[in-house]
Amino acid sequence: MNIELTGVDKVYRVGKRLVHALNDVDLVLKEGELVSIIGPSGSGKTTLLNIIGGLERPTGGRVMVGKKDITHLPDRTLSSLRLRTFGFVFQSFFLIPHLTAIENVMVPMREAGRTRSASRRDAGTLLKKVGIENRAHHLPMQMSGGEQQRVAIARALANDPPIILADEPTGELDSGNSRMIMGLLRDLNREEKRTVVVVTHDPQVAKACTRNYRISDGTLSH
Repeated sequence: MNIELTGVDKVYRVGKRLVHALNDVDLVLKEGELVSIIGPSGSGKTTLLNIIGGLERPTGGRVMVGKKDITHLPDRTLSSLRLRTFGFVFQSFFLIPHLTAIENVMVPMREAGRTRSASRRDAGTLLKKVGIENRAHHLPMQMSGGEQQRVAIARALANDPPIILADEPTGELDSGNSRMIMGLLRDLNREEKRTVVVVTHDPQVAKACTRNYRISDGTLSH
């Protein structure tokens, strides 16, 4: 499914001051693309990704996901769409510390109403897909950063979403693990035809993508 943003603005109130995080952003992401949005810290790139994925709502403009306008969807409807449409990968992994790798991957499956046995079976399959099945019963603190990010990617795939949104997925990793994670994301795009959007400040990460955008002070350019 395509994603289309039209005239999207995002304004935050910080005390008495208004901060314009996004300014009149137009963006079309076509199904099956591998796209980077590159920009420095504070440029608005994470805000843009959050609006694409329905984690934040724009102050103005419209967001279309497929043929559905998600801009003003009720919270419950938006949450349901988000659970099945998007897989999120974050810089800091955000694994639940007291759950093992396989239990972390099971969380979105259980939220989607799947049984525990089916969730455990499919979570194991996903851990194998990302090459981390040997850590299935380890806690996050027992894993390296690269291993945690592979678990996070498996979790992002839990409900078989057509779109993967990755926010600085290599930001806390060394160069070797960065290449490995980008290799996984490229495989998800090329072999499974998933749309992958990567927000980054790293030109090397952007080079691994097939289309690139730049964002500066909330303004997007090709």
